[in-house]
Amino acid sequence: MMWIIIVAVSLVAYKVLDHFIRSLKVGDYNNKYVFITGCDTGFGHALALRLDSMGFRVIAGCLTEMGKNALSARSSSRFRSLVVNVADSESIRKALDYVIRTVPQNVGLWGVVNNAGISGPLSCSEICSQQDFARVMAVNLFGPIQICRSFMPLVRKAKGRVVNMTSTCGFFASLGSAYPTSKFGLEGFTDSLRREVHDFGVKVSIMEPGYFKTNIVNLIGVEKALSQAFSQADPEVKLAYGKNYVKSVMTSMELVNTTAPDDVRPVVDAYVHALVSKYPRTRYLIGMDAKLIGIVGHFVPTGIADGAMWLMRNRIQAYQRRNR
Repeated sequence: MMWIIIVAVSLVAYKVLDHFIRSLKVGDYNNKYVFITGCDTGFGHALALRLDSMGFRVIAGCLTEMGKNALSARSSSRFRSLVVNVADSESIRKALDYVIRTVPQNVGLWGVVNNAGISGPLSCSEICSQQDFARVMAVNLFGPIQICRSFMPLVRKAKGRVVNMTSTCGFFASLGSAYPTSKFGLEGFTDSLRREVHDFGVKVSIMEPGYFKTNIVNLIGVEKALSQAFSQADPEVKLAYGKNYVKSVMTSMELVNTTAPDDVRPVVDAYVHALVSKYPRTRYLIGMDAKLIGIVGHFVPTGIADGAMWLMRNRIQAYQRRNR
């Protein structure tokens, strides 16, 4: 009985101490520059505006002029934005030049947030083409790698932060094949980077949100990409997976979408904590579904987890048959 009490008291003490340590914050936001990618919509858009309202010197990277202009119209005079395509090496080099010209030489860059991402066709590996894999990897993995490598001298100067957006799909594969493959890769790169730059005073964090209603899982876009991938697949592959494959996947996505929150503030809060806490977390599981998937992904035996996925798929297929 005594050991149970000791363990319980130790856990409570740890939680209290951890909460206190994580609550300590840095200051002087007005002199801290943060570069963010993927700010047209969703998490990046909301984060850019939140940091701007806190006094940070935000440099927001958008994919389109429309996204850039929409942000600029809602921001302060401190705010800076530019068009950058993270899948294009030349575009990243131009963004770096812009940031170097914008940030005072003796200050450095406090934060780099790799938020940009795409889902690609949320299909199995046989239906995704090699080009599909390459496109998703270019945005979700190779782009963030180039940004981290290119911007690190500026971050090192400020002893700042790198925050990379992965997903629960970065440790528990779902949502097709190409997307989790890219996110697993970014998790591995980020873990390596965190250990490499520790001695320079640079802190590196990973965002692992569950499902939120953002453009990356927009049902119209998802169905279009999935249908196109299926139409281009080998005839034998189409036969193996069945003519209702697209409909089956979309039924799953529709069910997920009915429960996914559209309030992105928990993700933005986590981003902000990673940038302002003196001792940020290395990983941020965001959302109740993310925490549940975290338990399953890290502690439940693979066979049981796979069985749960197969059971869920069968239930979805049964639901689909009933509602034809």
